[in-house]
Amino acid sequence: MSKKANAQLLGPPDWTLVTITLVLCALGLMMVYSASSDLGYRDFDDPAYFLKRQLIWLGIGLLGMFIAARLPYQLWR
Repeated sequence: MSKKANAQLLGPPDWTLVTITLVLCALGLMMVYSASSDLGYRDFDDPAYFLKRQLIWLGIGLLGMFIAARLPYQLWR
């Protein structure tokens, strides 16, 4: 299958789903920071310690989501 045919098969992303996912991720990051800033400051002298860790895992997860979304679904069969 050519690259152009593959791109047409995948189609454009569902921007509503992408937006909702990013909003939920942002809310989750705010909750992590809000709930753990005191513990991070007390144990690691960095109130954003757990936020930074969560950002790293969020980046890995979003990269995995992007890769999985670009793969043709027939590959998963």
